Amino acid sequence: MAQSWFVDTRSNPNNVSSGANGFQSRNTTSLVNNVFSTWFNSNGGRDAQWIAGTAIEGASNASATRLTLAHRIFDAYRAEYDAIFTPGLDPALDPGAPDASRFPPSGRAKAAGDPAGPGKG
Repeated sequence: MAQSWFVDTRSNPNNVSSGANGFQSRNTTSLVNNVFSTWFNSNGGRDAQWIAGTAIEGASNASATRLTLAHRIFDAYRAEYDAIFTPGLDPALDPGAPDASRFPPSGRAKAAGDPAGPGKG
């Protein structure tokens, strides 16, 4: 990927990216020089790198949830994450933890105006 400036070039033809529901009209955006940008994502619709990660919730992208991503990071990268960040990942992400119900396997953030409570997932 480094030789391609961190652009996803794995698709054929090389102008689309594969998503949850087939091919997309855009490739994954490059990370090169993003530190100098105010707006991010393919269409400049995000004002921070971390919020660009919410694309995983799009039905055409990954059709997943932020909780799905949190569990994936916990399962696959917990040691590496905890070695870099303080505090580390919450132990309740472990399905066997006594308070694991705080982090169900999936779920969505509540919509504006909805009452407080668990998100829909």
